[in-house]
This record gives sequence, structure tokens and C-alpha cells, in this order.
Amino acid sequence: MEKLDGVEAAIRYHQAKDEPITAEGILMRDADILEQLGAIGVLRVAVKIGRDTRYRNFSSIVPVLNEAVNHLASQTRLTSSKIMAESRARMLRSFIAAINEEAGDMLH
Repeated sequence: MEKLDGVEAAIRYHQAKDEPITAEGILMRDADILEQLGAIGVLRVAVKIGRDTRYRNFSSIVPVLNEAVNHLASQTRLTSSKIMAESRARMLRSFIAAINEEAGDMLH
């Protein structure tokens, strides 16, 4: 029973927009941010294309990827998370650059 408050706080404050107040919350938040970067981040939004009303086509995920790489990558707190975020952000920037080079305004 004494762990329930910590579990609740970790769940409540795990999203990138939140400010976790427990060690568990910081771990979960960093993990959530890392999941939104790199190859897994691309897959997370790509599988939603055509299945989620927010992502009707390929061009609708580019702003989501840009948001992740430009804002989320710097929000991790743990040293190990920061190292992983840097690597994943580099990959994601490269992927976004490739999209722009290959498709430019023609991406749909």
C-alpha cells in the first residue's frame, strides 16, 4: 500500500509535458520521451497514418517528428537518457532531412 502513491505519481506525470515529482516519474517520463525519438519514434507515428484522424497522410507526421526532435530531445533529465536522446535525435534529424530531400513539398 505504501507504494501506491509513488505509482500513481509516476503514471500521472510521465508525459513529456509534465513535471514528475518522484524518481519513478522521472524514469517513466524519460522513457516516454526516448520512445518518441529515433527509429521507434518514426514507427510510432507512421503506423497511425490512415488509422488515426490526426494522421491522414505522410505529410501529417512530419510536424510531429519535428516537434519531437526540436523540443523533446532536450527535456530528458537523467544522464543516461540525455546520451540516448542525443543519438536518437541525430537519427531523427537525418530522417527528416531525407524526407525533405527526397519528397520536399510533394510528400502526401
